[in-house]
Amino acid sequence: MTMARRCVRIVVGCLVAAFIAVLPVHARAPIAIQDRPLFEVVETLGTLRYVAANRSAVSASTALRTLEAMEVFVLRYEDPELVNLLERNTMTLSFDRMEAVAVAELCAVASGLDLITERQPPVDGNPGNLIATVVRAPVPDTDAGRERLLDWGLRWYRNLLENELSSARINADTEAKIRIDSALLDMARGNWSAAAGGFRWLADSNPSHPWVPEALLREAQCRLSAGEASDAAQRAARVMKLYRDDPVGAKAATVYARAALDQHRHELEAGRFIAASTLLDSLVIEIELFLPSFRDRAEYPEVLLLLGEAQRRRGKPDLVLDALARLESVADPILLPQQQWASTTFLRGCAGIMLGNLDRGRERLWQFLRIAPNDGRAGVAWLTIAQAELSIDPLEAMFAARKAAEKTAFLTAAERGQALTIEAKAALLLGDTQGAVERLERVIRDRGPRNVPDLAVEVGRAFMAHGSLERAKSIVLPLQDELGIHADHARVIILESEMRQGQPGAVVRLAPRFAARTTDSASQIEISTLVGDAYRALGMKSEAARAYDGRIR
Repeated sequence: MTMARRCVRIVVGCLVAAFIAVLPVHARAPIAIQDRPLFEVVETLGTLRYVAANRSAVSASTALRTLEAMEVFVLRYEDPELVNLLERNTMTLSFDRMEAVAVAELCAVASGLDLITERQPPVDGNPGNLIATVVRAPVPDTDAGRERLLDWGLRWYRNLLENELSSARINADTEAKIRIDSALLDMARGNWSAAAGGFRWLADSNPSHPWVPEALLREAQCRLSAGEASDAAQRAARVMKLYRDDPVGAKAATVYARAALDQHRHELEAGRFIAASTLLDSLVIEIELFLPSFRDRAEYPEVLLLLGEAQRRRGKPDLVLDALARLESVADPILLPQQQWASTTFLRGCAGIMLGNLDRGRERLWQFLRIAPNDGRAGVAWLTIAQAELSIDPLEAMFAARKAAEKTAFLTAAERGQALTIEAKAALLLGDTQGAVERLERVIRDRGPRNVPDLAVEVGRAFMAHGSLERAKSIVLPLQDELGIHADHARVIILESEMRQGQPGAVVRLAPRFAARTTDSASQIEISTLVGDAYRALGMKSEAARAYDGRIR
């Protein structure tokens, strides 16, 4: 029997014995309780309700049905026969404060069963129902069973810690230790907000405690795991600066970099491109400033890899390779842990393709996909391969673009659009014109022409080539008053479409406004020619001459 399995069996034995004795807390003198409700709500925090109880000879079934009647959850059973097991088991409930769902779980455990919960989707802005299902107990012979039994132990220990905190005899050092243990348990169970609050409590109430630096680091880690990337980045950056010469400082640098990269993705998704770019610039500056302090730390390779990822997103392949060179000066990449070796392969492949070394770059990215097919960066790897293959092998580019599109959860909206664009361009090169144009038009409609002006112009030209002049104008119309090369091309498409539809008057009307906004010299010449042709079609020869000469009024 392995040590892990032996530990699980010990936990099971201890838990069952404890649960049958049931829910130990501070006992109170018996009172006339039959006239009182079984559970009294003592506190409500969001969707959590904390209850008190003092009753003996209560069946587990009664306890669960009472909590359901209090609208704590909706009760269900994996098997109707489990109801009888709950009815047969009675217990004493005596505690001053316990979370209601935890009470239900322990009641099920005391009956030799288990209770699993799942929150349904929100309805009209309100939290969905919590579904509590009574199931058969997990067994320690499976990974899922061992995980669940460990969760039982953590819950039980946390209840003991909370009860200990309520003792009037507790001193400051003991309270600090208990709160640290409690926060670590919350962190182990994924209760990120509760864990972060516990670590913050230690830093605020006992700032001289030797564990404060670690607590501040753990708080930042919890914020990051909770999806609060901006807050996590700020907190981790402060820890990195405060403890740059301490092992915690290097650990904080990795948390800061990961949080900043997550925040960068959020900014891109929200369309805040300037903020996203500024964030990457700040990340690189901060990491480079503190990097020399971390050279002898175990986290140094990871910090360099995160720096390399930031440089990749900035479009700086030479600086990506610089970060990798610094890494190789202190460690042989082959001897790095699997995840870090995969990262070096990914970054080197991307940098190679960005620098035009297509063969070597593709080779590295194919290697990355073989060793880490489920990595979150797989979508970017496929997309980069597709970009490299487009001018070489359109069929291979289409395949890679479709593989990238399968990883939608790991791609930004812009990257998803790029995957569809490459697939469509590959289809064009392979002769599937209609299918390609339809794919590109879908991307433009979804993202808006202003967000993908190059695609809008490309599709507009394709529509013109096929005689779909109204569709050509429609797809680029939102760009008519914008500035830039793509907007210049869009104005040419609109004027040419109007001219080909026999509307010289419309061309003349639009010409002054379009000419004033157009800065691209080739587009200016095209507009002058189109306006001259329009005036000539209207019989206005002198105006046509001025337009051909570049003077448009």
